[in-house]
Amino acid sequence: MNQFSLAGRIANEPELGCTQHGKHYVKFQLAVKRSFRSKDQEYKTDFIPVVAWRNTAETIKEYCGKGSTVTITGRLAPMTYLPKDHSLYNRVEVIAEKVGFLHLKPSTDQQAACLDKNECPEAVETEILNSEFDSSREQVH
Repeated sequence: MNQFSLAGRIANEPELGCTQHGKHYVKFQLAVKRSFRSKDQEYKTDFIPVVAWRNTAETIKEYCGKGSTVTITGRLAPMTYLPKDHSLYNRVEVIAEKVGFLHLKPSTDQQAACLDKNECPEAVETEILNSEFDSSREQVH
């Protein structure tokens, strides 16, 4: 079974795109702190590439931004590219099938309040399912 779960913060503004066939997707990096310390006694962070499709993509773009805390359940999608220089390039990304929102992107009013009080209100946890699309047949541009 190819199932992968992780939790972390969105490291960059999610990029909304559209395939040649009109299917929306969003790409972002999820910053996930490791559960163990490195040799220098620091917790390292991994940056995991994530892609979500259709309604899930649009919802992520609307409600999440850089710094939002989310949980992702999905599958690993290995890809191989052959660029113009003919060197083989491998990449693995997570295809988000289920997304839980822990801390959403604050509104402009909330951002101002956060700056004044140095704290943000917590968002209600939400879950979105992305089961109607198999992205293995689509190319992200």
